[in-house]
Formats: sequence, C-alpha cells, structure tokens
Amino acid sequence: MHDGELWQEYRQNGEPLYGVGHSRAEFANNDKLCATAHLWIWRHNGAAKEVFLQKRSMKVEVAPGKYSATAAGHLNLGETPTGTLVRETTEEIGIAIDPSRLWYAFSVRQTGPMHKYREFKHVYLYEYEGDLKANFNDGEAESVEWVSVENLKNMFDNGDLARQTSAYYQQLFACLDKF
Repeated sequence: MHDGELWQEYRQNGEPLYGVGHSRAEFANNDKLCATAHLWIWRHNGAAKEVFLQKRSMKVEVAPGKYSATAAGHLNLGETPTGTLVRETTEEIGIAIDPSRLWYAFSVRQTGPMHKYREFKHVYLYEYEGDLKANFNDGEAESVEWVSVENLKNMFDNGDLARQTSAYYQQLFACLDKF
C-alpha cells in the first residue's frame, strides 16, 4: 500500500460498499472486511508445469522471506480484482499482463484470530509462454523463480510458502492440475 491509498470495504455477503474505503490501519484487527487478489503465473515447460513464484523481501510485514503468489495485493477503493492484479504485477515485479487472459480460480474468506485482516481472497491463474524477466519496483519482492508444481507442493509441505490455509493451497493445486 502506498501513502494515501484506501482499501475497498466489503459487506458480509462479499459485495463492495461503493465509495467506502479505509486506510490499512483502519482494517487491522477489527470487523471491517477488505479483499485481496492473488495471481499465479504458470507455464508448460516440456512435460512439467511450472509456477512463477515471488520470494518476499525480508523488509515486508507479511511473509518476509517466504515464497508467494507471483503478485498479490489489496483492492483499492473502486478497484476490481483484475485491475488490482494488473497494478500489483507491474508494481511488484515489473511485468505487464493482459487482464483478458486472467483465469478466475476461486475465492476464500479469511477470518479469525490468527489473521490481522478479515478479507476475501480472489485467486487467478495466468498462462505464460516463454520466460519472464522481473524488475523489483516497490521492494516487496526480492527474487522470482520458476518452480514445478510438484516442487510447489513440497514447498507447501515444508512451510516455505506464505501462510494461507491448507484449503487455499489444495484449491490452487486442484486448479493447476486442470491444465
């Protein structure tokens, strides 16, 4: 989040409260609901399927040093999940994506005492052909790498991935297995 940005607030049924946004601090540890969008870029590399992972910087508040989705971020006031992914992918790793090629995978609701923010997480996949070169624009990512889906599953088992529920990762693996 950059200074002055407001996150979109949501109703309990998942609908945005149009025109209602708050700062990050106003969402922390209370009943207000916000939303995030997560992008997992993947490709076929011969017989293997690979995912383009971001390794989080040690300077960030959330999941420092852990591997994470290719890009992710909170929805700003009036923003859509796909708009957020276009913005965040450019901000975090310097890659432009075509929003018409995003494939909606699933959404989950995150609540409970172990989470600082109560939020809806919207997860998307994006097939990419070839290699990607990342630029680390905002300091959230320290590196990126292609990892096979099998290695991604092992990273989940070993606790190397950013904290999400096991249901989140099981749904992600099921979606990746469809392609």
